[in-house]
Amino acid sequence: MDKHWVKILGSAFLIMTIAAAGGSARAESAAGNAASITVIGSAEVAVAPDRAVVRLGAMIQSNKAADALQQVNQIMQRVLRAIKNLNISDQYIQTSGLSLLPVYARQTEVSRVAAYRASNIVIVQVDDLNRVGDVIDAGIHAGANQLRGISFDIRDAGKYRRKALQIAACKARAKAEALASAMPVKLGQILEIREQGSHIVRPPTDRFYAAAAKAATPVQPGQIQIRASVTVRFQIGGRE
Repeated sequence: MDKHWVKILGSAFLIMTIAAAGGSARAESAAGNAASITVIGSAEVAVAPDRAVVRLGAMIQSNKAADALQQVNQIMQRVLRAIKNLNISDQYIQTSGLSLLPVYARQTEVSRVAAYRASNIVIVQVDDLNRVGDVIDAGIHAGANQLRGISFDIRDAGKYRRKALQIAACKARAKAEALASAMPVKLGQILEIREQGSHIVRPPTDRFYAAAAKAATPVQPGQIQIRASVTVRFQIGGRE
């Protein structure tokens, strides 16, 4: 072998995969590297939402485009007044999705415009969930003929993300300690921590057309799940 090359000695490489409840762990040892064990910790925090976004709309179809648009505008003006009468600030109310589209009717092989369909949506942010039903009822009684959906959220989601990460980190360490105690190794210092991310799982909401309500609309928001996961690598050594 040429003297400018370093003679490569044979080395032993061991990879051991260990299955554990709720995740996996990997212990590995290589020449020149400290032996280590890697674990994944996951956690989920359930939080009651404290904010809702309500989407109400109006859709009108007429033979004339101007008539359809005018009727929708009149309805939305009444809807906006009704919602503002609930003492909801203007900064929490906005309109979105104004549209005017032709409706075609097919006669033999030729399509013709049979009518025009106009629609508009009002989006309302509600920080008092006890008033969500009132907002829906007020909009429908004012003429809205669509409920485009309700979504729920948390105003201080960051606090609960941090809590989920802390729990996930504790679970990772507990898992590593359990694995180390089951094997002939001693758990050492942390070599690496990687956040796998966190995300929010909101309760499902349905999109449906609304009819005029005779009583207050009941709203049950359920809970929001905040999930987090971390990967931690610990140094390991032989037991004394």
